[in-house]
Amino acid sequence: MPSPVPPPDPAAPSPPPADQIPAGLEAEISEASQDPLRHHGRYLVLSELGRGGMGVVLRAWDPTMARLVAIKHIKAGPRTSPQELQRFKREALTVARLKHPGIVQVFEVFDHEDAPSIVMQLVEGKPLGHHLKEGITAKRTVTVLQQVALALQHAHDLGVVHRDLKPDNILLTATDDQPVILDFGLAKDLAGSEHLTSTGQILGTPTYMAPEQVDPTCGAIGPPVDIWAAGVILYKALTGQAPFKADSSVVLFHKILTKDLAPLRSHDENIPEALDQAVQRCLAKKAEDRYASASDLANELSRILETVSLEVMPSKLTYESSTLKVPQKISSRRLQSAASKRKGRRAAKRTTSSRRLPVPTHSKKPGSHSQLPVANIITAVTVAVMSLMGFLLLQKAQEENP
Repeated sequence: MPSPVPPPDPAAPSPPPADQIPAGLEAEISEASQDPLRHHGRYLVLSELGRGGMGVVLRAWDPTMARLVAIKHIKAGPRTSPQELQRFKREALTVARLKHPGIVQVFEVFDHEDAPSIVMQLVEGKPLGHHLKEGITAKRTVTVLQQVALALQHAHDLGVVHRDLKPDNILLTATDDQPVILDFGLAKDLAGSEHLTSTGQILGTPTYMAPEQVDPTCGAIGPPVDIWAAGVILYKALTGQAPFKADSSVVLFHKILTKDLAPLRSHDENIPEALDQAVQRCLAKKAEDRYASASDLANELSRILETVSLEVMPSKLTYESSTLKVPQKISSRRLQSAASKRKGRRAAKRTTSSRRLPVPTHSKKPGSHSQLPVANIITAVTVAVMSLMGFLLLQKAQEENP
């Protein structure tokens, strides 16, 4: 007797009608619908867009709504704590409130294989970081940040702070070249009462972090941290380098907290004064000295675009990328220790240089600065040898004439 045919799985998505599938996707969707391993809830996984330590981003088809989507799935495991899973899900629900063309839209949050998944709008395009590396005009850069500031204002109005704004989290769409802010994974809900980050934990990307992200004693996390990050993006795009640079995150954090900002015009005098002042205001150490809101920044950039010529700037701008990683925990004592060590090394260097024997004026020649330490050593050795010889001759004379 033949074995009975098992009933169809009601949870498995059924292939949508052919007239709802975009041209060119028929075979891809048909293949995914027949593979149980490519069923992610009701969605059909078509390909993988990216993978990280905590999870994976998938390109998928939604048969119910007949649209392509992106699914960010966090994998539960030893490297992912329950607290991180809880924070991820809560923040996803927070961002789902945002409805703005300049912010990636979240459609749904659900659990799959005991871990949360976020279903988002699939945005086709390349990140701003790619365009900056390839070369982009100053006018285009300022226009993009003006539009980004308007999108940030929408998020801030709903109590959401991105706190990880950077070029790789801003996508320029392939269809109309409009910026869309991505990856609200570190977003902060200002209205939330839960505290799901541990004390001393730093969240963000070091190069783009505001002083209050580095040191909590500088103030609470709020919209001004996104304004700071927008300023860093503008600074890097217009000058080719970050406003503060270091070989380690600890040293970089100390500079962010204490070092004065070099004006943009010190790098390139062709940068308009108004644009220089706008970026410097974004990067004010105190949050209250920055723009009062992202919309104020957007209005200022709009005014600059209308009244200031940016054609004197290079036709294409490029910038350097950063590879520094943020430590999971860091204390203000560690920052102070790093600063003390650097001050100690500078003091020791000054002390050592002050002990060097002076070189006669007539021995200095143009281009001979690198030879000065050698001349000092030769002089010192000569003096020591002559002193020793004099002492030996005096001692011998005393022995011969007691």
